[in-house]
Amino acid sequence: MNNPDSTANLLDLYATGKGYFPNWDLRNADLRNADLRNIKLWGADLRNADLRGAILRNADLFGVKLLETNLEGADLRRANMAGADLRQCIGLAKANMVGACLQRANLAGVDLSGARLAEADLRGADLRNAVLRNVDLYRAKLQGANLTEADLTDAALTGANLRRATVTKATLRGSIMRRADLRGADLLETVLRDADLFRADLFEADLAEADLRGADLRNAVLWGAHLRCADLQRAKLAGAILRGAILIKANLHNVDLAGVDLSEAIQDENFDYSTLTIAYS
Repeated sequence: MNNPDSTANLLDLYATGKGYFPNWDLRNADLRNADLRNIKLWGADLRNADLRGAILRNADLFGVKLLETNLEGADLRRANMAGADLRQCIGLAKANMVGACLQRANLAGVDLSGARLAEADLRGADLRNAVLRNVDLYRAKLQGANLTEADLTDAALTGANLRRATVTKATLRGSIMRRADLRGADLLETVLRDADLFRADLFEADLAEADLRGADLRNAVLWGAHLRCADLQRAKLAGAILRGAILIKANLHNVDLAGVDLSEAIQDENFDYSTLTIAYS
């Protein structure tokens, strides 16, 4: 372990060009507005440190202890926080983490409302019960992430990769998920009401009991998707591929099915197409 009260020492050494500070003890450090771009702090102890407004762009924070660390207004663009436990960090709402690496990071229950996470790597991250309202996840990598019961109301997920992600009972009402990759994702009982899923890939996704009322699924791929008991009232499905989809007990009242491929779809024996209407032709 290096000098335990090394805040000033760290800044002096960093100013001379030294950039690697493994396992430094920076508990309670005052690093407000410090310019620490590209710094390597592997395994450092930043518990209770004040990093408000700090520039940590491209910083390597692998293995850093961040209990009650204040990151309000910090620039974390392209920072490496893989495996970090961020559950008790302060000030992550509206955080700028564009392009950051958060693979397998623990963000369970964290308030990330309005955060900028475009093109961030969140593969395998734990986001259970996280608050992600109005978050920017444009083209973010979320393969295998756990978003169970997360609040993603009005989130921007255009082009995001959620392949095989667990999104059970999450709220994605009004979210924009155009061209998102949701192949094999678990969306059981998820709220997708009024969501924009235009051209989204939901191949073999589990959407059983999902709320898809008013959702835009035009040209979406729902090949083999599980839609048992899903509520699709007023959904736009024109041009969608529902080949082999499971539609048992699905509510398709007032749905636009113009040009929809329903070949091999599994439906109730008494399924009555006459109850459907083309509402958006």
